Amino acid sequence: MLDTRDTGSCGSENGHLVVMKNYPPEFKADAVALYESRPEARIRSVAADLGINPETLRSWVRAAGASLPRGPTTLAPAA
Repeated sequence: MLDTRDTGSCGSENGHLVVMKNYPPEFKADAVALYESRPEARIRSVAADLGINPETLRSWVRAAGASLPRGPTTLAPAA
């Protein structure tokens, strides 16, 4: 018989089963350190290299206080 109890570890997103993964703290710290060590890289590319969802990495970076916007920056013209 299939156990259909909600354990809080999975859900549904757009009709697809979403499984929440638990990563060890060391992996999270290493992932953030990798992102910080590659200033030219975007969250999406680092997450792809690690095989994780970009939003997962983004939340770890924010939680670590390392969230800095990347990409082209436009400076306002001097007045």
